[in-house]
This record gives sequence, C-alpha cells and structure tokens, in this order.
Amino acid sequence: MIRIPRWGPGTKVKVGERVFEPRAWEYFELSRRWDISDVVEVDIPLNSMFVTAHPMIEADWSKVAIVRGPLIYCIEQIDNEGYDINYLVVKPDEANLRERYEHHLLNRVIVVEGNGHILEYGPKDEVYQSYNSKQLRFGKKVTFKAIPYCLWNNRGKTKMYVWFKAITPVSSLS
Repeated sequence: MIRIPRWGPGTKVKVGERVFEPRAWEYFELSRRWDISDVVEVDIPLNSMFVTAHPMIEADWSKVAIVRGPLIYCIEQIDNEGYDINYLVVKPDEANLRERYEHHLLNRVIVVEGNGHILEYGPKDEVYQSYNSKQLRFGKKVTFKAIPYCLWNNRGKTKMYVWFKAITPVSSLS
C-alpha cells in the first residue's frame, strides 16, 4: 500500500513499464508477484496552491495561505520591498503562483511568487471611517515572494504572514 497524500493530485506510480495514476487522499494497492529486480517509482508533484481555513476559524476568514506539497509558505516584509505587506491582497484565480529556485537565499530554497494588489483604503491614519462601498480600491499591482514557513525570521526583525487577505468572487449559498 502506498499512501497518496491529499496534496498529491497528479501522482504517478511506475512499476517496470506500467504507469498508474492513483487518486490523491487514498491508499494505492500494488498487488503482484514480486521479483528482486522490481523497482517502484513514485512521483508526487509538489504544486503550489492556495488553501483556506475552515469558515468557523474567524481569525482566518477571507484569507488564504500558500502550500507547496507538505510545506506551508509565508511572506516576509524583507522579501517584498516597495510596499507594506499589511496591504497586500490577492485574487487567488489571478495570482498565477510560480516557483523559483534561489540558490543564494537562506542556503538554497524554492520560493513561490505570485501577483497581488496593494489595497488602498482612504486616509491610512484613520482607524474608522464611514462606510462607503467604493472605499476599497485595488492600487498598484505587485509581485509577492513567499518562503517556506520553517525558514522565517532568519534575516532580522521583519513582518511575516502565513494567512493573507484574499478577494474571491461571491457565490450564492442556495
């Protein structure tokens, strides 16, 4: 039995010349007469994607996090110069997540980059404002960089987020 993780869609199992495509989140059974020369190859793609928390977790309402395989990613201010990550907003369907190997960063790491916007919200020094449906505006487009969460806080004091703001289309509950 081979456990195919939930984050493993697109997994391929190869035994000799036969290739199988098991479903994620299941156990895949290989039952056959084995020979000492048999080789089993399991290829589990590590695709970056957004995840969301259960809706009853109020602190993460309308937020997303990035995962790549079993790793959770975070964004740090130090990697995202030129804008305040407090105002970063993503539209997950338009973020275009992509991976890039950086051999000089944090002793070699695969970073995930994506497209986002800087949220503009009236005067920044006012905590509360009268409600106006046109208050929220998407400012300049930016590219954000995320690193594996296990590597954060290795380059000095900086802001960090795992869960960040997302704007998604509203759908009907019926």
